[in-house]
Amino acid sequence: MDERLEHPVPVNVEARSGYTIFIEFSDGQLGEVDLSEWSDKEVFRRWKEREFFESVHVDDRKTIAWGSNEDLDVCADTIYMMLTGATVEDLGIK
Repeated sequence: MDERLEHPVPVNVEARSGYTIFIEFSDGQLGEVDLSEWSDKEVFRRWKEREFFESVHVDDRKTIAWGSNEDLDVCADTIYMMLTGATVEDLGIK
């Protein structure tokens, strides 16, 4: 069995103002997550292009991605933990 399917996956994501996203997970958890603390890191600099930041979507791997070719992605578990305060142990991540 694929253990990644045992915990919540993102079902919807939308860009909001600044570097904030609205995210909804399969277990009903939803809300806004501010990613501005990452915006100055080299890998996330493309977010400064507003059109690129607004391209956020859930890809086929259930990852939160930006760009038409999944140019950049973030692990959904990380965003889930930021949203809910859950820990790695809570999610059963090994």
